[in-house]
Amino acid sequence: MAETKAKIIYTELLKEDLVVIRLVPVTGMPKYKTGQFLTIGLPVRAENKIVKRAYSIASHPENKKFFEFVIRWVKKPFPGRLTTELFNAKEGSEVSWIKPTGNLTINNELPDGEPDTRRIVCIGGGTGLAPFVSYAQHLHDIGDKREIIVLHGASYVDELSYKRLLTDFENESKERGPDEWNFLYRAAISRPKEFYNRSWNGQVGRVESFFKANAQG
Repeated sequence: MAETKAKIIYTELLKEDLVVIRLVPVTGMPKYKTGQFLTIGLPVRAENKIVKRAYSIASHPENKKFFEFVIRWVKKPFPGRLTTELFNAKEGSEVSWIKPTGNLTINNELPDGEPDTRRIVCIGGGTGLAPFVSYAQHLHDIGDKREIIVLHGASYVDELSYKRLLTDFENESKERGPDEWNFLYRAAISRPKEFYNRSWNGQVGRVESFFKANAQG
């Protein structure tokens, strides 16, 4: 696959090992589908070569300005080769990338050609939320009327990387009504007794805890 270059235009450190990064390809934004991933490469000086890894795209195709990713710095059992370089990169740094690909995309039609109006339930833990953030933004921007539920699990409250965006989407759904925008967001914290989670009063446990009988609605 052909590689090209992109520049880092924005970084937001959510915590010491979690960052939001935006990239702008030097040749312009390519077409891609919601839910796909991008392969990013950076030179690792200690190895004298380019190391590549695939990351789910958190932004959506209607956004023609940049790719966005939420990335965790791999520390154990050894520091991640590419994530370490990404966390050391600055705004303006250049990376290589390979065109978006992947099959975790949204169905708009059923096999018989009829419109797909089924409820969409997205379940993600940690940075696994990224493609579903893309889903939510895409479906919002195209005015999709399907019911969309996003469930996110994390260890700590500061790892709920898109809590504000997804809460805003839910509040908009309440204001406009489900016939116009039908969106629900719920988060769960798996370590509620930790000091950093002392303010949390929502669902506790891993993300699959939402499917237990006593889950908070």
